[in-house]
Amino acid sequence: MLALAWFLASFLEESIFRGVLMSALGSLIGKSGVFASIGLLISAVVFGLPHWYQEKTVYQHCHYWIASR
Repeated sequence: MLALAWFLASFLEESIFRGVLMSALGSLIGKSGVFASIGLLISAVVFGLPHWYQEKTVYQHCHYWIASR
């Protein structure tokens, strides 16, 4: 169940940030050359901002999860 939740969360997150946002930016600023690069950079920044607070590594999260059981 946990693996399914991780998969769905990551899939939906990528679909929204990469799919929807890149399509919207492509329609707004253009889909070729420099404009595509600018759109990619903007989407990467928008994707990274919600994860900024996550300073723990995957190892630390797994260790905490195991230790709390």
